Amino acid sequence: MQFLIFLIIFFLISCTTINNNNNNNINEPILKVNKSCHGKEIYLKRGEIFEIHLEENPSTGYEWRFFQLDKDLFGVISVEKQPKSKFIGAPVIGIWKIKALKSGESKIIMKYYRDWEGVEKAVDNFEVRTIISDE
Repeated sequence: MQFLIFLIIFFLISCTTINNNNNNNINEPILKVNKSCHGKEIYLKRGEIFEIHLEENPSTGYEWRFFQLDKDLFGVISVEKQPKSKFIGAPVIGIWKIKALKSGESKIIMKYYRDWEGVEKAVDNFEVRTIISDE
């Protein structure tokens, strides 16, 4: 029952903007996107930071990798893996912190696959269309 409540709350708050008006840390993300944002548009301003949160299971070899990321528009600040539990082999949440460098439009596409099998054997994908403005 608690898990069901967690899922409902998680989906209600997913893909939402975080208000940082009172936050002095300029490296805090203004937006966190996850799998529920697949296929959607996200709007950013130049200089803003956002995060992509995707579940993966690196113990099986499966990890998310960028398939399309315009390096003129985006800079990857950091990549982090947060365990979902204390159990060995349990899934983790991959977190990519990304900065919008200049205005423009692009898609970010990520593929979920084993490195040794190659992208053509990807078992899942994630895609968002981004629109970055100067103001």
